[in-house]
Amino acid sequence: VDAKLNLALPAPDGQTIARAAGQRLWFVDNDTGRATSRSRTDRIVWYHAWSPDSQWFLTVGPGVLSVWDPKSGQLVDERTYPNGAGVVATVSADGDRIYVYDRFGNLETLDPATLTLTADSVRVHDLAALVAHPTDGTILAIAGNGTIIRIEPESGVWLQTKAADLDYDFGAYLGGALSPDGARLAVRTVEGVRLLDTDTFEWVGESSPIEVGENLAFAADGSQFASVSAGWIRIWDGRTGAHRAGIPLPEGTTGATVSYLPDSNRLLVSALDGRTWVVDTRTATWAESACEITGRNLTQDEWQQFFPDRPYEVTCQQWPEGT
Repeated sequence: VDAKLNLALPAPDGQTIARAAGQRLWFVDNDTGRATSRSRTDRIVWYHAWSPDSQWFLTVGPGVLSVWDPKSGQLVDERTYPNGAGVVATVSADGDRIYVYDRFGNLETLDPATLTLTADSVRVHDLAALVAHPTDGTILAIAGNGTIIRIEPESGVWLQTKAADLDYDFGAYLGGALSPDGARLAVRTVEGVRLLDTDTFEWVGESSPIEVGENLAFAADGSQFASVSAGWIRIWDGRTGAHRAGIPLPEGTTGATVSYLPDSNRLLVSALDGRTWVVDTRTATWAESACEITGRNLTQDEWQQFFPDRPYEVTCQQWPEGT
């Protein structure tokens, strides 16, 4: 395992992990450990992303969009842009189209295998983030002024808008994550992570003040979403946005990212030290296991550390309340 990885990003299906060290990029099968050959990128890379179906892997650098085949590890094709622009890109849920905002007012629809235009580019206002809706063919975007928008990619027409005070430290390109059915968009506002109903374009529930990282993943059934930030794996309710639990990373872990496995009950965690492991996210089972191991309830201080936005509860009914 390489000690100096600068990328360890699991695919949405939890099957493959993209790894990079220096200018080398390769892909590892999580079940077998088989790795592709290491491809030399020879370019600065600002951004990495998987397609929702895990079929393609994108990298963006100064003035270039690259598409990779994770099965072979080979570069599929590249598309260049003027003035070293760092484009904004996302892939459709079925992997058939790549949508690119070129930073000069043009929204492109590309064939992922050739990176050629499949339709005329359309003019749009400044966009800072894109994510493709999985079922209706639209794009959800974040405009430069923080407005969340639903866009028709063929025409560039804004179908719906929602003013939002967003935190721009969050994901310079994706800016959020969609539930697999497209019903909820998770974004980070200055008040915390929030869920937007993509049908009504209204907020769902209240903001959760718990810190969220750039890597944000939804479970396949939409019941949860998770992120890694400041040494913790955080889990939220995928339908209400309420924070459910925090799991500390092993001491010394850096650069960890997560992806749900297909059963929606487990997270694949991948770290820059080369380690990968699986975390059971069925929080209902945690209390029973913890009670058996510890033989007591959490103290008031421990509860505040692990569940800061929830009132204290006696989770081990056979033991007295913690002090």
